[in-house]
Amino acid sequence: MTINLDENQIQEVRETYEKLKNIYENKSQMEILKKERENTIKEGIASICDLRDNEGNVDIKKVKMPLLIALLNEIFNEKENPKETEYSIMQDYRTALEGGEIEAELITSYLHCDEEIKATKNDIKSVFAEVSLLDNETCKALEELAKEYYKEIKQDKMIEAGFIKEKPIKDDSEYNELKENLEAILES
Repeated sequence: MTINLDENQIQEVRETYEKLKNIYENKSQMEILKKERENTIKEGIASICDLRDNEGNVDIKKVKMPLLIALLNEIFNEKENPKETEYSIMQDYRTALEGGEIEAELITSYLHCDEEIKATKNDIKSVFAEVSLLDNETCKALEELAKEYYKEIKQDKMIEAGFIKEKPIKDDSEYNELKENLEAILES
């Protein structure tokens, strides 16, 4: 797909791109400022809550940001605290689970499936530990191919089991070609 733009359209593309670049430059500066302020707040919280590393230094990594953000929004922006709502829901689930109406065998088998899925990470590592003739790049490419295969078969099995509906394959080739043509215009 070749893009045919007249001089006015090319000029508008360039002007629009410059405006977007300025917006994103400002956004990146604001993100840096936000991160600096976040670290300062985390230092204060870690100090007040006595969160320390093994050497006894204040450890800002121990501050749980999702919880802090929820509280900041609740206290200073008067927003509903989703973590509090989640906790209330968790208490309802706890009551349901401890009530004995759901079979313990079902729960145990679910947890077993979860552990088996997590164990595949170690299985994959052991496969690559046995590889001796392939370099890292080849191994990485093999792993990506296998992951793509996994995504395909998982989706097929989820469709087959009725958990998801089949999605039509999206053809992005025209859109990607348009982007490439715009890049060429912007670079000229």
